Amino acid sequence: ARASVFIAGGQAYVPRDQLASLVVGAFRSRLSKALVVASRRWALHVAGEEKDRLTPVILSLSKRYLGRDYGKAGSEAGAADVITLKDLNGAAAQSF
Repeated sequence: ARASVFIAGGQAYVPRDQLASLVVGAFRSRLSKALVVASRRWALHVAGEEKDRLTPVILSLSKRYLGRDYGKAGSEAGAADVITLKDLNGAAAQSF
């Protein structure tokens, strides 16, 4: 993959279509590290009866998100997914 970033005056300018994947990548990296820390703390600090009650909830969290994967590029991330200010009220009504 070729990186196309414009650098000027100490600033890096990233194309808009690549920005989401950069943000998502950074978010996933930080989230992964935080989950490792949380997992270690979970094993050390959760009492036996709480562990039985909360373990199924924690284990099911990874399967609950059903929304769009913003890290994928290509046909799934087309212009139809862009919401403008004039479309905001309609999109909100459809989503909620």
